Amino acid sequence: MNDKCKIEGKTNGTIMLGDFLACDGQANWNPDTKTGQLFLAISHIHGDHFNETKVNKTMAYPNKIEPIMSEGTRDLLDVGTNLNLRDEANHVLKFGKETVLKASEKSDVQLKITLKDSKHILGSSQIQVEEPSGRRYGYSGDFGEGITDFIDVDTLVLDSTNGTREDFVNWTVDDAIVRLADEISIAIKAKQKVAIIGAPGLLQETVSRIKGVFDNVNIGTDEFYENKDISLIKKYSEVYEKYGFSQPKINSSYEADFFGDIETKALFQFGSIDVYLAHNKKDIGFGELENFKGTVFNLKNFYRHNDKPLVKRNNTDIWDVSLTSHALGETILDYVDNVKPELVITDSSRNERCADSLAKKIKNKLNIDAIPSLEISQ
Repeated sequence: MNDKCKIEGKTNGTIMLGDFLACDGQANWNPDTKTGQLFLAISHIHGDHFNETKVNKTMAYPNKIEPIMSEGTRDLLDVGTNLNLRDEANHVLKFGKETVLKASEKSDVQLKITLKDSKHILGSSQIQVEEPSGRRYGYSGDFGEGITDFIDVDTLVLDSTNGTREDFVNWTVDDAIVRLADEISIAIKAKQKVAIIGAPGLLQETVSRIKGVFDNVNIGTDEFYENKDISLIKKYSEVYEKYGFSQPKINSSYEADFFGDIETKALFQFGSIDVYLAHNKKDIGFGELENFKGTVFNLKNFYRHNDKPLVKRNNTDIWDVSLTSHALGETILDYVDNVKPELVITDSSRNERCADSLAKKIKNKLNIDAIPSLEISQ
């Protein structure tokens, strides 16, 4: 068994692909012993994979390691973090293009690195690295359905987020989108306030698919990201618009206060916002969805009801919507089968139970050697 891939840290750990590349965490280089990681790759922006403090430490002296990322990830991080992401100082790669990277004065080692779309959110990447030995290592990152271009690696570190969830639904994503649009339209026509809650990326992509229901509707957000003094909802939507995901105009109550925008402030003060958007339920109804005076649509991401794409909670106006940006069930196995690695290491640091279950499933159903990362660390 090849042990050059491992995960450091029990919770949201750093993925180590071979001797020289770290992913989704922190890379550390010791200039005295000339040991450690020469590069850091960022698979995507979600907080269980990207940690701004760790990336800052990676970029600072004595490491002085510039991160590797896709164009979409760079653009989202540029508006949502305080990282210095100058193009000339970072490795921003196009999907599907193999790039040879050298670690400047640190080492003569050159790595061939390829990023491929993982279909999770904008910019999310599968990461492939080929070392001078010719050995290839890869990390799936979080991934969704619809991948057509797979990494080609000997050892695969696999996201295990939904490793125990089967997918036996009798409806399609298109069914869910149509039903969601219908229910939102019904609420708007009934003069009810609407709140839509979803994780970054999932929210923007869903809004893009139902944009027609927002015609002649005022959309707003009370979300405020104090690390940047911005509304991430609004900023992320602007980035998604740039990449062809049509977005409605979003009014920010925080920005209206900050910039003294009297017209926009009036929309909030006089109850003229029809639809509220949020990445987190804490920004709706003061953290309690039942307190929101209207209809709530909660894009669950980690929830899937087999019989219905939308399920209304008893005695409430809260709908749980079975949309997710993660692959489920057989789609996960199909992904592994397409990559065709010799060894799969399932990520225990983000879900130990799912990592154990998924490793067993891969062995039994695909006859590919698989092991949870926790067993390598022991």
